Amino acid sequence: MMIQEPPQLTAEEYRRLQLDRSLALKDHDPGDRAVYLISRLAAFAAIQPPPRVLCVGCRNGRELDYLARAGFTDSIGIDLHAADPRVRVMDMHRLDFAPAAFDIVYASHCLEHALDPHAAAREMLRVLKPGGRIAIEVPVEYGRRGADLWDFKSPEGVAALFPGTIVLWSETGPQIGAGRQLAARAILQRTHEPIQPDRLAESITPSHSHDLHYSIRRYFVDEFFERCAAALPPGARVIDVGGMNGRKRGRFDLSRFDVRTTCVNSSPAARPDVLADASNIPLDSSSADVVILAEVVEHLPDPLAALREASRLLRQGGLLLATAPFLFRVHPDPIDVGRYTAHWWNSSLHAAGFADVSIEAQGSLPSVAAELFRGWAKHMSDTAGLPEKTLGMLLPFVQTAREQALAWERANRDSMHEYMSSFTTGYGVRATKA
Repeated sequence: MMIQEPPQLTAEEYRRLQLDRSLALKDHDPGDRAVYLISRLAAFAAIQPPPRVLCVGCRNGRELDYLARAGFTDSIGIDLHAADPRVRVMDMHRLDFAPAAFDIVYASHCLEHALDPHAAAREMLRVLKPGGRIAIEVPVEYGRRGADLWDFKSPEGVAALFPGTIVLWSETGPQIGAGRQLAARAILQRTHEPIQPDRLAESITPSHSHDLHYSIRRYFVDEFFERCAAALPPGARVIDVGGMNGRKRGRFDLSRFDVRTTCVNSSPAARPDVLADASNIPLDSSSADVVILAEVVEHLPDPLAALREASRLLRQGGLLLATAPFLFRVHPDPIDVGRYTAHWWNSSLHAAGFADVSIEAQGSLPSVAAELFRGWAKHMSDTAGLPEKTLGMLLPFVQTAREQALAWERANRDSMHEYMSSFTTGYGVRATKA
């Protein structure tokens, strides 16, 4: 991502270098440069009610003024030096804020000065709410010197620092007010939440006797719906599109919760309450508090139509819960049509009338690899392709692979390399009817 060597500085040398720079520029006004990036941010972030904004590296509070003029009135700044009471003295590598404390992080001409930009980016993500925005500007293709430590080369180079986000807007262009110098700018949205396999209810913990039949993918799906259903209000009206009455494919059972459920399915074998296609459901508009699409959209010729239908069925403020596989085998039921990225989910849901979209990557590379192993072992078991003794020996290896994959992801949740997180078994999605 960054082709240059990291700076050979101690922490104290770094702090002194950056503090000297900050003091030298204590009266600097970013002016039109800040106005431009903030105006782009406003196009991708609601201003009412005022979101809570963290402004990184704003020493004299001028950027807080520009944010306030644009409608972002609940803002706080940080810098190694503070010339304004609204700015707290703080290192961007170690932010003294609670997780998910901010709706927006604004950082203009900061990351190129980081001693460790990965660590600074992780802190920004840590304090950002799911669905929150990050507004970034850095110089590119310039001569690094003094306190300028990194050249990220492009908006893609900046975005790569923030796994679990998608790019809403980006550009490379002249630095406003800086002649021919170039800058990369980007507005990112945090869409992935960290997986939470340690929260899986004991009632759906995989048993050793069913290891080959219970996929790691299904494990994440069960965990997602178990967690989301537990947060639903009593008596919520739920439409389970693609649901079944009776036999369940996973271990999550919606009937254990205090909700009113209508199952919709196009197959009579599912014994649905309503026999219908996902894109044309004969139920009243605005009649549901929750619509569920569990492992459904990958089987639909027109998944966008199903999202629009879910939007129609939901009341304003209603909740869509959806899961879909990504790196998972083709499994016709009766057809298997597509795999969809987080960017597709985000753009498609907004087009269908949803807001507050949150997208969880359900497992990373270790889980994908462990699931490939489990799937192969099950296939060999189903087809008698291996001797019974060999199959018996495989069972503990399948269990170990699953346990090690989930343990690794728990341990590396906040520091996972972008390559590892670029793989996933699938996604869990929540969105609100606008």
